Amino acid sequence: MKNKKELTKVVYWSRIGFITLQYICNQLLPDHQADAFRYPAPKDKTTFDDFIDHTLGGFLRWDAQYFMHIARYGYTYEQTLAFFPLYPITVGYMGQFISSIVGDAYLDSILLILFITFNVYVFKLAADYLYELTNLLFNETIAFHSVLIYCFNPATIFFLAPYTETIFSCLSFYSMYQVVKLYKNYDTLIKTNWFYPKMILSAFTIGLTGLTRSNGLLNTGFYLYCSLCLLKSYNPPRKIRFCLFVFVTTILCVLPFVLFQLFSYKRFCEHTSFEFPSQVLEYGKSNSFVLPLAYQERNITWCLSYAQLPYSYVQDYYWNVGFFKYYTLKQLPNFLIALPILVVVTYSCFEHFYCNLVRRKLFNIFLMENPKESRSSKCDIYQPQLTLFYGHALFLAVFCIFFVHIQVSTRLLCSASPIFYWICGIKINISKRRECTADGHFMVVYCILYVCIGIIMFSNFLPWT
Repeated sequence: MKNKKELTKVVYWSRIGFITLQYICNQLLPDHQADAFRYPAPKDKTTFDDFIDHTLGGFLRWDAQYFMHIARYGYTYEQTLAFFPLYPITVGYMGQFISSIVGDAYLDSILLILFITFNVYVFKLAADYLYELTNLLFNETIAFHSVLIYCFNPATIFFLAPYTETIFSCLSFYSMYQVVKLYKNYDTLIKTNWFYPKMILSAFTIGLTGLTRSNGLLNTGFYLYCSLCLLKSYNPPRKIRFCLFVFVTTILCVLPFVLFQLFSYKRFCEHTSFEFPSQVLEYGKSNSFVLPLAYQERNITWCLSYAQLPYSYVQDYYWNVGFFKYYTLKQLPNFLIALPILVVVTYSCFEHFYCNLVRRKLFNIFLMENPKESRSSKCDIYQPQLTLFYGHALFLAVFCIFFVHIQVSTRLLCSASPIFYWICGIKINISKRRECTADGHFMVVYCILYVCIGIIMFSNFLPWT
């Protein structure tokens, strides 16, 4: 347990250090005048607002402006539907409750403080779950090194600023940990009647990831995979009951995502009156933003057909997200930014599948454990029981390469999958046991470099991942 106590210190002291670095960078360098969305903040600012903006304003950049807008005003413009509600709405309600006590004039500052405080606290939880998951699959030493890399991961700035990276990684690591525990502790849980409640909890947690970000739907694969692996434990009559239970609980995994899409239709397409603050209406009008009930005059196609998801439409229309749409010469610097993590993750994934599906000839993929003959593997990183995790990471990496804004790859892979941290943790562990390796050095330098550059760039409204 000494390792966990040391990691707790690293988590909190690193957050303090990064917040301080943000402040220094924001004061020393002038902000870039980016052509980006800025939420309509009240014009009358208090002295407290000026102080918070002076100390923490470097975190309120790029998409953080959208999260602040949603927390304060809700879903008022069509493009805000690209940002899922669990994180901003939760913080928004907390902020409104506190501001009702201390005064509404301080709401903006309270929200920014809450966003950052919330992220620091949830980051600690995510680090704990990553440690437990890694310890369950590897050992305490690799768990320690993996979490250490997580504390200094290349997308660190997005784990502090008002973004969903922290809460998404926390929910994802927790749901993965619960799924692995379900499989490994099945005999004990089924005897104590805790197995089915634990499955419901796992499904519910995965559903929350789908209410945080769209790629949270992929976490449903962990739940279904675990269920298929456990199916062999049941006799034929019980197999049918178990399959029905899995089918019903899988609905919990996808329902939150579906409900948010239905909310989007109801919000923007039904004839319901809304009252918005004057600054929201003025800012929307001056920028020609689409507000609720404007679908007829603006010919919004997704309002006319349930076949097109609001989220997909918004990503395509406002951010030009789609197959090969980002492949232009001017985006070359962004491809270079994303290159390191994409190379590390995809190369390791292909190595894993080659090692397990070709050399070991393991055709039984529905096995969440290492076969006896594979225990003498030359490297822990290619354990057969990790196949699902590598498959998940490879899908995310390939999707990033072909569909999304490529620079997002760094923070998407760092928040959605533990694979990068395991790769780094094992490389560092090997370096400590033997002579320092080039791989271990590269991982450390890459992370520290991206942490520092990311904070400098982001806090001054310069483009980053």
